[in-house]
Amino acid sequence: MKKRILLFFTILSFIRGVGQEIDSIQCLSKKNKAISDSKKGILKFRTHGLVKYSNQNSEKDFRIYLFSKYGIEKIDLGCIVSITDFCYTETMDSIIKNQFNSDLIRNTKTYVEQKFIKLTQIKKSKIIDLKKYYTINLLESHPKFIGNDKIIKDYLDKTFVKKEKQFYRFICLKISLIGKIVDIELPENLILKKGIDLGNLIKKLNDFGKWTPGYIYNLKVNSTTEFIF
Repeated sequence: MKKRILLFFTILSFIRGVGQEIDSIQCLSKKNKAISDSKKGILKFRTHGLVKYSNQNSEKDFRIYLFSKYGIEKIDLGCIVSITDFCYTETMDSIIKNQFNSDLIRNTKTYVEQKFIKLTQIKKSKIIDLKKYYTINLLESHPKFIGNDKIIKDYLDKTFVKKEKQFYRFICLKISLIGKIVDIELPENLILKKGIDLGNLIKKLNDFGKWTPGYIYNLKVNSTTEFIF
């Protein structure tokens, strides 16, 4: 009986050790991803847990201001996240503090809530950086294809290798101020068919027609959008 108990705890200890080692490897991977993103100019202020906003307008203004002036995208991850996700967040927070200052987020939020939110739409639009591409959660009006988007859906359906258990597929489009697709980001589960490259895909989609660009504070902006097909 004692041997069985000893064996049980030995196995349990081994399993825990393996689990901790896996977490450590995944944590390091997340940290390296944060460092890699920051070197590409991708900065993310991420929150964990349930978040409530007393004023949705000031929260939207805060996100727009933070991204426009500092290039920092605010992302709410919610409650369902892995332990290793905190490794990315902590590393990115440290990078942002070192690049700017430790009070940047707090000071920006205070300024937006007390002063920026009171400005007119025209005055607020002065903060917009027309060189940046604004993500879906920042836009007041999203890009839309001018015409029948079934043409695009049918073409995309023939362009990618089909995999089983794909309930839907999407691509992320970067739309310029003049309504042209300038870049496409593909998720990992999408693979272009042989003989088709990203440049050809962009050209073909632009041949189908233009898009209305996204808007913030009644101002046209470069923007990103997800196209489901």
